[in-house]
Amino acid sequence: MALNANTPGDLSRELQVLHGIARAAYESQSEDELFERVTALIAETLYPHQFGVLLLNPETRHLVFHPSYRGLSEKFLSMQIPLGQGVTGTVALTGEPMNVPDVSRSEIFLEYEPNTGSELCVPLKVRGEVVGVIDAESALRAAFREEDERLMMTLAHQLGMALERLRSERDLRRRVAQLNALQEASRQIAMASLDAETVYATIHRVIASLMPFDALAITLWRPEQKEIEAVYLFDDGQRFPPVRYSDETGWSAYVLRTGVPLRIGDFFREQKIAPAPVHFGSQRRTRSVLAVPLRRSSRPMGVLLVQSYTPNRYTQEDLEMLEMVSGYVGVAVENSLLYEEAARQALTFANSFDAIILTDGQSRIIDWNPAAERMFGYRRHEVLGKPVWEVTQPPEEQQPVQNRIFREMGENGRWDGEVPICRKDGSRGVVDLVVLPVYGANGELIATIGVNRDVTHLRQTERALRSIEVRLGAIVEQADESIILADTRGRVVYVNPCFEETTGFPKAEVLGKSVRHLMSDYHDWSFYKELMRTVTGGHSWSGMLVSQRKDGTYLYENVTVFPIKDERGAAVNYAALKRDITAEIQREREMQAIQTVSTALRKAVNRSEMLPIILDQLMALLNARGALIAMLDGKTNSLRVEIGRGAFSISEESYVPPGKGVTGLIFTRSAPFQTDDIEKEADYRPLDERLPEKGIRAVIGAPLVAQGETMGVLWVGRERPFLSEEFRVLQAVADMSANAMHRASLHERTLRYAEQTMAITAAGRVMSETLDRTEIYSHLSRSIQALLGGMNALAIYRLENDREYCSCVYICCNGEVIEAEKLSSLSLVDVHTPPLDELFREHRPYILREPWPVFTEIEALVCSAPEKTSSVLVPMVARGRVVGFLYILSLVTERFSTEEMDLLSLVGSTAATAIENAELYHGLQSTNRELLEAYDSTIEGWSRALDLRDRETESHTQRVTELTLRVARRFGFSEEQLGHIRRGALLHDIGKMGVPDRILHKPEPLTPEEWMVMRMHPVYAYEMLSPIAYLRPALSIPYCHHEWWNGTGYPRGLKGEEIPLEARIFAVVDVYDALTSSRPYRPAWPRTQALRHILAETGTHFDPRVVEEFMRVVPSTFPLDQMQLTGEKSHGSDA
Repeated sequence: MALNANTPGDLSRELQVLHGIARAAYESQSEDELFERVTALIAETLYPHQFGVLLLNPETRHLVFHPSYRGLSEKFLSMQIPLGQGVTGTVALTGEPMNVPDVSRSEIFLEYEPNTGSELCVPLKVRGEVVGVIDAESALRAAFREEDERLMMTLAHQLGMALERLRSERDLRRRVAQLNALQEASRQIAMASLDAETVYATIHRVIASLMPFDALAITLWRPEQKEIEAVYLFDDGQRFPPVRYSDETGWSAYVLRTGVPLRIGDFFREQKIAPAPVHFGSQRRTRSVLAVPLRRSSRPMGVLLVQSYTPNRYTQEDLEMLEMVSGYVGVAVENSLLYEEAARQALTFANSFDAIILTDGQSRIIDWNPAAERMFGYRRHEVLGKPVWEVTQPPEEQQPVQNRIFREMGENGRWDGEVPICRKDGSRGVVDLVVLPVYGANGELIATIGVNRDVTHLRQTERALRSIEVRLGAIVEQADESIILADTRGRVVYVNPCFEETTGFPKAEVLGKSVRHLMSDYHDWSFYKELMRTVTGGHSWSGMLVSQRKDGTYLYENVTVFPIKDERGAAVNYAALKRDITAEIQREREMQAIQTVSTALRKAVNRSEMLPIILDQLMALLNARGALIAMLDGKTNSLRVEIGRGAFSISEESYVPPGKGVTGLIFTRSAPFQTDDIEKEADYRPLDERLPEKGIRAVIGAPLVAQGETMGVLWVGRERPFLSEEFRVLQAVADMSANAMHRASLHERTLRYAEQTMAITAAGRVMSETLDRTEIYSHLSRSIQALLGGMNALAIYRLENDREYCSCVYICCNGEVIEAEKLSSLSLVDVHTPPLDELFREHRPYILREPWPVFTEIEALVCSAPEKTSSVLVPMVARGRVVGFLYILSLVTERFSTEEMDLLSLVGSTAATAIENAELYHGLQSTNRELLEAYDSTIEGWSRALDLRDRETESHTQRVTELTLRVARRFGFSEEQLGHIRRGALLHDIGKMGVPDRILHKPEPLTPEEWMVMRMHPVYAYEMLSPIAYLRPALSIPYCHHEWWNGTGYPRGLKGEEIPLEARIFAVVDVYDALTSSRPYRPAWPRTQALRHILAETGTHFDPRVVEEFMRVVPSTFPLDQMQLTGEKSHGSDA
């Protein structure tokens, strides 16, 4: 409840409380102790319900209950109140006190404990900044008055002053600790050696003593290589090897680029706004990061980074401490680098070609290599301990050079430039000097390393070169390249004579004018803008530039534009060197155009495919609105427009007579044509009156010439005039296209000739497969009609009686074959015929240019009154001689061309060969027949001779031959086979010529020995006849007619069907004729008895099937079935 301040007792308690707070503020050693004592004092004396302090967390911006807060349940002490919420949050946000008499009517009141009636809250400030609030709550409504609010404000003021004192003392103690730690760190770093690894280890120990970390990195910037090198990497308890990466990524790159330190409380939460790192070491996630730049002479040289896996590990104070340490670290690292550089220099010190001089911090010489002795003339012992300026510099240059070197070393960390020198002998020179400083731990200069390279001769050479600059001016005037000089505002101040000659502009017309006057519309403004941006930026520009001559034509040039700078590097003029490459560009474009068209034409296989390709490519290359090709038509002798594109597209055939209009003139004169306005040409006529002209004024045309022969005209048109190089492109494309079309025509002609040749070959093969001359003539007629077409008559003549006359053997008129006998023969003796004389002499077709009276009969058969005909004579040559000729007639004028003559020659020769082969075949057949007849006559003579020798069997051979042929026919033998059977039957006993007469003519029965000789006659027959190829097919009967069906015959004992069928037939006939014929030792058997004997021997001696057919041939007086049933076995044959 509130205190009644009107009573003296209340005032006394208030004074007691203020005094207690002042005493607590003075005696407390910490903030927690202060809050505990103050809260206890106030709660016990003034406000017995709820009272305490809430502190503001600057990072989360929330109010937190201090543990000393009285009257609040434990569960609420851990709560945090956002800034701006509730009474306490609003006071902390506004910095103004709030007295809430009735919390139930307050919209912002946050109820923690029940039964709260009123609340009073005042801000707690330190140095004017709200650090928390003092809050009091009462169960009574309107428990706090204005006097309570003033008292609370007074208490808050005293408490704020006490907090300020405590925090100041804490900061002071921390600062003292930091200074002590910093002093120790600087001492340790200063005491470290210049070895890099020792320096890195010392830095590691120092940082570890100042703040905790899980990872430590030292990175150095290499701006020349645009890289950052991490020279020292420590992570999670182990060292990692150095790495290099781009100076555009990572935390080090960010610090080097911005020049400000980096602190990340929790990278996991801030990674969307924090720079991305370059990872090294373990796979654990870094949470807290501090990164500060390392500087050398105020320039960043690297970065020092500490990292932790714990979030919010580092405070701003840690960052400030690391920044202070980084100054010592930077000096130590830089000295180690200089030490390494000095160590490397020391390795080459004695053997270096450059003079190396080492000095101490007061510029006194401490070492001097042999090259320095040679350069300055002093021995080493002469200069040790002396000021370097007095030994090496001219007196008047000593102080200025010294000042310049030290100033630049302080700014850039080194000196690099030229200085004058003075040698021991008094001579002077110029050296290129590099000075590297070496600094101590406290930043003081302790040594320098100077490297001198003598450039005296080089500078003398440069002065000599400057002396000839005047002469170079004359060279510029005479140069073969255009040279332009402009001032910084782009006005022309000089052009050489080559410029005037190349562009056509006199010098007086361009001097003082802007270079824009020389620009063309070939390039857009962005092109020139980029060129000027490059040159005005201090760089040179090189490339192809298209300018405009005075006459308006384009000028292609290789151009280099560059600024001319003064000694300070500022541009004072701009120069352009220009070489005319117009001719080269034109040739290159012509070659590109030709190559483009050539590549496209390779895809075409014939002229019809080439024409659209040529026009499409030309329209694209020349940006034309129309193009066409007109070719010479041999039938009409006019130029026929074969194809058009764009405005020259055609819908129907168009013809232009040669010599008429521009097209005809180009074709007749075989010369190209160009005009910028076709309607102004005196000889102009429309290219074709039916071709549409749509806005085409400029026209170029070229003849298509191949192998010296003009074959057509190529046209291209558009609105604006054509350039000279475009005209040359058209001519080049026209020449190439003409040659390509010519080659395509030759190719098509070759293919056509090949197809025709194949057709002739096929026709020849068909003709050679038939031996009927009428069929050959008919097929020849059809082949010529298919090959040539337009043929109205074909007559075939053969030479007769040793070329005394020619007779027509075949004639076909208009597809109808006519009797050749109706035509008269041609006498070659009485009539003088020059065409036929040349035909027989040259063996070549002869085209009749006018009608020939000899063939008027044929013309009359074709047409009653022919007006104009074409005809040709084709020789038929076989084996090098003319055996006849073909007469071919067409009602089409000049139907036959020279190129068709080779085909006709081939046709004639093929037909002649087929006809002669047929005649040879028929002649050979006739000869064969005569030969066969002679053979057969001889064989018959032999058989009659055998009959005469064996008188007892006279006429036997003729009888068995006729009967054998009758039976054989029933078995289906061919006529040729029957001929062989006939000859075999006639000669069946030819072997008996080898049997002696005493055995052959013996009237008594033969002895066994004689039978052995007799049974040799089939073998003798085989030996006599087998060498004769003609009689070899007839050997079966002479050799095998004594073989038996059961295999008991002779001479080989053949059985069954092993015996040739013709021999089995003859065996039956021979036995039958022998039984029915008289012999010296018995009379002839009756025919019935002989047939019974044959039936009885069926299946033993004879083939049953042969016997059956034999019985059908030989008539009997009783039925065949009865003969088979009652047949009797006879005594057999003696044969």
